Amino acid sequence: MRLVEVAQPFPKADGEARPTSRRRTHAQLKTIGQGYRRIVLTETPRSAYRPTMPISAAPPPALVAFQAQAPAETRNAAIIRAAFANWSAGRAAIFDLLAPDFRWTIAGSAPSAGTYDRQSFDTLLAPFNAQLAAPLKPTLQMLVADGDQVVVRFTATAPLKDGGTYRNDYAWFLTMRGGRIVAVTAFLDLPAFEAVRDRPAR
Repeated sequence: MRLVEVAQPFPKADGEARPTSRRRTHAQLKTIGQGYRRIVLTETPRSAYRPTMPISAAPPPALVAFQAQAPAETRNAAIIRAAFANWSAGRAAIFDLLAPDFRWTIAGSAPSAGTYDRQSFDTLLAPFNAQLAAPLKPTLQMLVADGDQVVVRFTATAPLKDGGTYRNDYAWFLTMRGGRIVAVTAFLDLPAFEAVRDRPAR
């Protein structure tokens, strides 16, 4: 430990003058003459501020698990967000991301509720799509990713051939694998969907 003495004028402002040393110091102020005072700086070696507890080189297990999951979550969220942007712009539909062996479950107790494979899902949607004058246009409201799970909430609208407008609110729980959608659980207003699907063909 080393003492350094500096003579310095009193500051004109109300605040006290502070030592300009780059090292950590303790100051003692003593008046040594008219308009001057003595600043005694007690300098503490940097080594005194080094941590006394050893720092582990290995990160906590929870951090390791988070770092392992974060890339997949980020990648899946980006894929789905881009798919919705393309779908909304009319360039492509999110259904293009479905894996060949996907399973689509519609929650609820209405006649169209159930679990579908690709063939039965196409059969379900064919009469609904036949009523639309233009493809559905989604508006994404929320997207959350957790590992291989992505949850989206959105609204979708489309003009109908009879001059009306279809509108519905959706919540989809997606399971991703290798950048493709392998499973979906969908929540929506089923009566609104079925009212359009079950109309006579035009």
